[in-house]
Amino acid sequence: LKKVEGRLLSAVREKTGLNASVITLERQRAELKKVNEFLKTKVSADTTKKRINSLTMELMEARNNLDAKNQELSLLQVNTESQLKALESD
Repeated sequence: LKKVEGRLLSAVREKTGLNASVITLERQRAELKKVNEFLKTKVSADTTKKRINSLTMELMEARNNLDAKNQELSLLQVNTESQLKALESD
């Protein structure tokens, strides 16, 4: 009977220790989940920021090209008007 009581007591102690381990691991798991979500958000924000920067650069380049084309068109218009006036005067 004492052997059985000893084994029972040992099993109860082991169970108590395992319960404590489970609680500790559950806390760690919850903390890791929070950290993981934070990192996902940060990575997402960084990716979004990079994409915005890339699109901003593309937009600036497109605006520069548009300005250059507008200047070119303006110059062509002036030249065309000059040629038209020259033809009309001849």
